[in-house]
Amino acid sequence: MYRLVDFTKARQIVELGTSLGISSAYLAIGSPTPRIDTVEGDPEVANVAQEIFDQLRLDNIHLHNMTFDSFIAKGLTADRRIDLLFLDGHHTSAALWKYYHALEPYMSDQTIIMVDDIYWSADMTDGWKKLTALPEVTQSVDCFHFGLLFFKKDFLNRENHCIRLPLRGLLRGG
Repeated sequence: MYRLVDFTKARQIVELGTSLGISSAYLAIGSPTPRIDTVEGDPEVANVAQEIFDQLRLDNIHLHNMTFDSFIAKGLTADRRIDLLFLDGHHTSAALWKYYHALEPYMSDQTIIMVDDIYWSADMTDGWKKLTALPEVTQSVDCFHFGLLFFKKDFLNRENHCIRLPLRGLLRGG
């Protein structure tokens, strides 16, 4: 996540599903200038995440303790464009579809979508596959634990990639 933000220089990041804020922190340190809006529905979990952000002095993270639907209705303005969208909550095909379409007006062909837990369940995998089949998706990358969607019109060929990252080796450092 850090490297994705660092490489793309994403400035407007939206994360649906904060949990304890670990992903948010990685997104925040990827570049000193992005604005990260992260949404968590559980007040107790949101409080823990906010404490972590405060301890790490991550002032560019804006935590919204509300439902995803409330955030989409109230937390975004028409002039905002999302550079990176991280979907990490409501692990169902219906929710993926719903939030993709609800946030589509805030996206451009430069937007990158990261979907976590694409193999959480057969239903979630089905939702991921439906997203990759959308005509506006020009590239998709299946990393097993998460997937990436790209919409860049300058990609000449539509491609779907499958990369299996060695998560255990990455976590242990070898």
